[in-house]
Amino acid sequence: MADSTTTHPKASPPAINLTFGRPWSILRPRVYRYLESKYVEGFFSNGSLRLSSFARFAEHPDEQRKDAAEGKGVRFGLGSQATIALVGGKGHDCYVLCGTVHNTENVRRQFKQYDACIAIDNVTAFANAVSLRIPFFRQGLEGLVIYQDNTTINKNIGNVKSEELIEKYKNPDGTVKMDLIHDIANMTGGIEEFFVKHSRYAQQCEYRILWASSQSVESFIDIKVPEAIQFCRHVTTES
Repeated sequence: MADSTTTHPKASPPAINLTFGRPWSILRPRVYRYLESKYVEGFFSNGSLRLSSFARFAEHPDEQRKDAAEGKGVRFGLGSQATIALVGGKGHDCYVLCGTVHNTENVRRQFKQYDACIAIDNVTAFANAVSLRIPFFRQGLEGLVIYQDNTTINKNIGNVKSEELIEKYKNPDGTVKMDLIHDIANMTGGIEEFFVKHSRYAQQCEYRILWASSQSVESFIDIKVPEAIQFCRHVTTES
């Protein structure tokens, strides 16, 4: 941590709760999952679904889906009194499923090795059904991937002073509680860390669903979720 007198504009939070005086509707995206036909047929037959761990997802053998920097990067907390820098990663406890929000010819060319597609019409209901099959399910996340030329995340931390922050987490013997690292990680990265990706992958138009577990996750997990079929369709093109 380093003291700083530089001021920075306040960053927008990842999510806000609003109350409207009139009805307000949000159109949630439809997500397309490209796969080999045998896996698509298996899903619509009995709900068979394979989810990769976030770590394995970052090592995907398909170069169009592989990004070794998934969940990793530099995070800065920028404030009027201090600057906090953190290098770390997220997602070691998550299973992930990714798709695209555009089933167009241009996007399909990015995944031409696949010959079938699952259209997920109600993503949140689908994700909730899957969550019931995740061992020790703890938390779910979903959202559009954030593409950036530089995957560094910058967050406003207001007028926090580094010495005051450290003092808050001091033990009686002078050591610092490990909670400090956890809370700094939330201050400087948070949920965005699961969704930031380099702009070279922007043509994928990716939407991502993650299921976090309170236990260590396997490299991948095979589950059957017939309850999720009702939220999906077997499609080819819709362009």
